[in-house]
Amino acid sequence: MKKIALLGASGSIGSQTLDLVRSNPEKYQIETLAFKGSNFNLIKNIISEFNPKAVYIKDFKVKEELILFFPKIEFLENLKDCVLFNEISHVVVAVTGNFGLEPTIKALENNKTVVLANKETIISGGCLIKDILKRTKGKIISADSEPIAIQQCLKNENLEKIRNVYLTASGGPFWNKNIDFEKVKLEEVLCHPTWSMGKKITIDCATLMNKGFEVIEIEQLFDINYEQIKVLIHPQSAIHSMVEFIDGNILSQIAVNDMRIVLQYALNGTERKENLSNKFFDFSLINKFEFFEVDKKRFRCLDLAYDAGKKGQSYTAVLVSADELAVKAFIDGRISFIKIPEIIETLLEKHSPFNIRDIEDIKNIEKWVKKEFVIKP
Repeated sequence: MKKIALLGASGSIGSQTLDLVRSNPEKYQIETLAFKGSNFNLIKNIISEFNPKAVYIKDFKVKEELILFFPKIEFLENLKDCVLFNEISHVVVAVTGNFGLEPTIKALENNKTVVLANKETIISGGCLIKDILKRTKGKIISADSEPIAIQQCLKNENLEKIRNVYLTASGGPFWNKNIDFEKVKLEEVLCHPTWSMGKKITIDCATLMNKGFEVIEIEQLFDINYEQIKVLIHPQSAIHSMVEFIDGNILSQIAVNDMRIVLQYALNGTERKENLSNKFFDFSLINKFEFFEVDKKRFRCLDLAYDAGKKGQSYTAVLVSADELAVKAFIDGRISFIKIPEIIETLLEKHSPFNIRDIEDIKNIEKWVKKEFVIKP
């Protein structure tokens, strides 16, 4: 049985992870839960159903109230403490931003398998994670449809035989629309054509920053050169990614759009098991597969990510923090949609790069970005 620490239990990925545990209690068990949100009733119901050994809740008021309901459950002071219990074999990191970096590092240092549904963690701290993986028995498996697709296409293949990797993107709601980004409203941005996700990642999909993050993620996970990583708009979102080899053959991975399939594959250590979601791809529902090039002039975030990844050092950590603040400012109505890449680019240009040595360096980058974050009219 796999005993799981689930970080971000009330989010989209968290709820789908709980679905898998709920449908297969003989295979999975929740040991600890972490909640970043503040929905009291939702958190209370999840704790009641899964009866974890320990819980971390970021919202202090919600935590204080729930302690009264669950006197036998340990309430933890720090998120990282969720991963340190000896019984835990797998840690699902489904929190957003750099919030997931420290528990990921702690889990790997303690020889756990991390199922990572958080791109920002490996983008900001990839150099730290790679170093830990070299000296521990910890493992990291992406719980993202594109890296999982590439991993399946690369099984038993030699990396030197790769010509190109193609990351497919739905394109978000605007890729084929002649629309004024200055006037785009939040509710329009949140209308993703394929996936149902949280606000932050949905906005990142609309700017294509999410795909830029995946480009860096692929380079970090598979050591594939940036020049070999291509992005294509694929509005059907049926083919999750492709790998082209030097002999001209291309392998692609196709699956129904259900993150539970991805999560199950990741939790099982890439071993194939019966599909618990009971959803299977139906070719009769899609009569064409389309692919289009990205308009990089309109979707500037993609090139910003490529540039930050190629420069390396601390640039990728700045990219993550700058995007976090810019997206929040858009959600709060303080900037227009078109200002998101402008703000990120300004912060990247102002940054003096250095080699990241530890988590404190990343925390200091976050502080610097907050200090330098300025909204210009």
